[in-house]
Amino acid sequence: MECMLSKLDLFSSPPIQSSILRTEKVNYNPITSLENSGSIEYHIPGTFDTYRDLSSMQLTLTVKIVDNTDPPLQQLFPETVYPVNNIFHSLFRQCTVFLNNTLVSNDDMNYHYKCFFETVLNYGRDAAETHLQNVGWFLDEGSNIDSVALNGPNRRTLLKKQKVFGYSDAADASYKTVQLIGRLHIDIGNIQKLLPSGVDIRISLVKENPAFYMLAPNENALCDIKILEASLSINHVHINPDILLAHHKVLSSKNAIFPYKRTTVRQFTINNGTFNLSLDNIVIGQLPNILLFGMVPNSSYSGNFTRNPFNFKHYLLQTFSVYVNGNLITGRPLNFEHNDDNSVLTRGYETLFSATGIHFSDRGHQVSSQQYKDNLFLLMFDLTADHSYNSECVNMFNEGTIRIEGTFKQALPEPVTCLLYFEFDGLMEIDINKNVITK
Repeated sequence: MECMLSKLDLFSSPPIQSSILRTEKVNYNPITSLENSGSIEYHIPGTFDTYRDLSSMQLTLTVKIVDNTDPPLQQLFPETVYPVNNIFHSLFRQCTVFLNNTLVSNDDMNYHYKCFFETVLNYGRDAAETHLQNVGWFLDEGSNIDSVALNGPNRRTLLKKQKVFGYSDAADASYKTVQLIGRLHIDIGNIQKLLPSGVDIRISLVKENPAFYMLAPNENALCDIKILEASLSINHVHINPDILLAHHKVLSSKNAIFPYKRTTVRQFTINNGTFNLSLDNIVIGQLPNILLFGMVPNSSYSGNFTRNPFNFKHYLLQTFSVYVNGNLITGRPLNFEHNDDNSVLTRGYETLFSATGIHFSDRGHQVSSQQYKDNLFLLMFDLTADHSYNSECVNMFNEGTIRIEGTFKQALPEPVTCLLYFEFDGLMEIDINKNVITK
């Protein structure tokens, strides 16, 4: 078979894109007040002459740290207060999205953890040092990321936050007004197809307790992040009338189809003093493509100014098993060794590459092996039939149950919250009357 090099193709013209006439970014202000409001809500009314690009949706926040701690306490604890990592998303515990009054995205009150998981494992260090800083992404380092002392192992990250958000000392506070810009981690935000005309979008962001997203030197601090401005933008796309007519004609006989990934984060609490980890029926029904497991102190999860909510500890976990419909998916339990101050966690660390599809390719994520031991102990499993969850194909629908079992070398010293991130195949359809159906 003979081939022709493209550099010798002298007479062909490039294809012409004529389906989209123009694209314009439209900004929307919240329909709720930012003053003393526990939530921020947006309404994007459906238009009849444009489509919307859901993947272009961006939120812009103007924020400033406010420290109202009593002066005597400030003098006793003069250290600067800091926002936690990923503060743009950590401000909110829930984000819900409705299309024409149909709920299409909900995160079970763990929106901040969902955003953290998706960022730390899907973006590399180049992104972390550039555009992710627009959302306040500063990954913590060291074994004591609860501390706000500048002489600790997390010094470099705290100094980066000071440059962005400002600082305080015993005599003065110099916190800056900061603008944050980013995409919302909503399930339908990754749909590459355009949303047809005539579909209303409603978004609600519920704020978290300041004790969750602020770090301070004492539990009685009265610091917060004040949201001064909040605007949402989305691209409106003007379509060629011939395409509009063709879409309307096809909609009269079949629905528009939008495949997407549906994600959720669920939490389970384990009491202190136990040696065993046993989580039964964490999934009943549709089986997920991905399962991610992590553990944080319950006091961090509930909100404590002196505890970092993204401090994922291993708690001297010795064995870990995941069973799908009674079958152990790893062949044998994951075993971890803990001798003196050294923990061997290699098999767990490897799951963050095999389950994300990285394997042995020339790319990575942000979790170093040392950070994995110190504060990012996560376990991830690909549950798809062909172990290729990030491919363009959708797996066959499977139902069943999942349970997790494990053992600890020592009894848990404190109540622990187990966080489980799941990703499912989802499908959304829109009919000719613009009714939205999710499956």
